[in-house]
Amino acid sequence: MAPDKNIETGITFLGQILASATHEIKNHLAIINENAGLLGDLSLMDPMALAPDRTNGISLKIAEQVRHADLVLKRMNEFSHSVDLCDQPVDLEQTAAFVIKFGSRLIKMAGIEIKLMPAPSPLMVSTHLFFLEYLIWQPINACIDNPKKIKQLGISFESSSSGALIWFSAKNENRLLNPFDTPKNKALLEHLGICPQIKNNNRDLGLLWPCPDE
Repeated sequence: MAPDKNIETGITFLGQILASATHEIKNHLAIINENAGLLGDLSLMDPMALAPDRTNGISLKIAEQVRHADLVLKRMNEFSHSVDLCDQPVDLEQTAAFVIKFGSRLIKMAGIEIKLMPAPSPLMVSTHLFFLEYLIWQPINACIDNPKKIKQLGISFESSSSGALIWFSAKNENRLLNPFDTPKNKALLEHLGICPQIKNNNRDLGLLWPCPDE
């Protein structure tokens, strides 16, 4: 795959995910600002009329929003560092869990349910972490783009004699749109040495990291 195509693919994904994360932070800040204003209004009242339970409740709401915003920032930081991690051993299940959490706002807005099944044992693959996150996001994003068709997506893992696999499965009779079948994604998969898999009449799409030749 040409380097400029890698860059184009990465920038598009980066922009979509970071835009969602910053929007989430903005929402938390708006609630903090609203509650700070309420505290300000209360401070102008007769101190004897202030109910400690009310001010304590507002304080707890602010602390909760700060905690959520801090969590989003930590995920943004972790995500930004994934760009630098080329050809590193990474855990497939942990990476999928991270992508689901980081994209949770978009998933929730689309009304999609993602079911992550635990791997039978830790599945480590050597790959570029940022593009692995991108590839895991593709079937999720396909559901987000078409939420009336696929309401529930299962993600599972398999270790076989062929290698390590991650499966994306539609939990109804509809077929998944195959996001790995585009020229851009096929070129990326080939570049990373990952083999796309299909079974169950297109309701299960997989990615296989073949075992290295002995």
